Amino acid sequence: MIESVYQALVDSEQLVEDLNQKKVIQALQVLHDELGEDNPDDSTIIDRFTTFLSRKSNTRTIQGLYIWGGVGRGKTFLMDLFFSNLHFQDKLRLHFHRFMDQAHTMLNNYRDEPDPLKLVAKEFSTKAKVLCFDEFFVNDIGDAMILAGLLEGLFENNVALIATSNVEPSLLYKDGLQRERFLPTIQLLQEHTKVIHLEGEIDHRFEFLQTNDVYNYPIEESSRDWLKHSFLNLANERVESSWEKIKINDRQIQTIQHTDTVAWFDFNEICDGPRSASDYIAIAKQFNTVLISHVPIFEGKDDQARRFVNMVDEFYDRNVKLILSAEASPAKLYKGKRLDAEFGRTTSRLSEMQSHEYLEKQHQPN
Repeated sequence: MIESVYQALVDSEQLVEDLNQKKVIQALQVLHDELGEDNPDDSTIIDRFTTFLSRKSNTRTIQGLYIWGGVGRGKTFLMDLFFSNLHFQDKLRLHFHRFMDQAHTMLNNYRDEPDPLKLVAKEFSTKAKVLCFDEFFVNDIGDAMILAGLLEGLFENNVALIATSNVEPSLLYKDGLQRERFLPTIQLLQEHTKVIHLEGEIDHRFEFLQTNDVYNYPIEESSRDWLKHSFLNLANERVESSWEKIKINDRQIQTIQHTDTVAWFDFNEICDGPRSASDYIAIAKQFNTVLISHVPIFEGKDDQARRFVNMVDEFYDRNVKLILSAEASPAKLYKGKRLDAEFGRTTSRLSEMQSHEYLEKQHQPN
């Protein structure tokens, strides 16, 4: 099923065949079959899935997958292909940091219980028997200290885990505080999941950026279609509903579209109104690519210009890929005087952010 869907995308030229990706697809197919998903008939799914859950973990072919490799290799796309072709409802797909946020909230609810982590794991297991994590990355000591107990509880409750990451398990939380307390987490991942390295140096997202403009001016009727085309090619994963709000620093910000790692905003939403540098820091941490529609010429709009300067600074510092439709070239965006020096830096950075050297840099969320 997964293999045939992938091959159909290749045959229709929606994907370029990648032999390293096909190795991951084969492993995903094995897990797909373990879940009884080789036949999507409802009664068959129930019977086979019940059988799957009743097995001891050491008798399964694989209990989960940990897929790691460089940025832009298609890890998220492959996981989402697997997830979307599971025909039962007991499944959950989350960005890893969202999962940890939910886990900490649940943990607080069970704080008076003797073993709260087991209760959190049990609650997750009632929602999903298949759990997909995107961007498994640990840099917070609070997360590091609870992960072993949480994962142990999930595996005890027969939850199948699929995770993507930029690093192999042994390098997770490297040089972190009290890392010795995190080592059981690594051991659990190595014992309960099949670790697969998605090899290769091709960054499929970078290939698109390398061959397409990232700064479009002046704004025309076709500008929105250009941004939509860019977004869909870069997202390459499950897209949230259009015009959905996201929470940044406990405030709601409207997106045109977004995924876990790519966000598309209208300029007025992101640079007009009560926006601060801390908002741009949070956005730069969460998203590796940001698209913005309708950047105006700043003439008598110093508040907007100052926010735009702050935003570009934060995105630049964290190697966020920035794709804009604007009324003018970077050098002609600012017509004022008060921020002339600051905007000179922005002009320079906008130009550099279009360069091959910048576009191939890895996102730095921390």
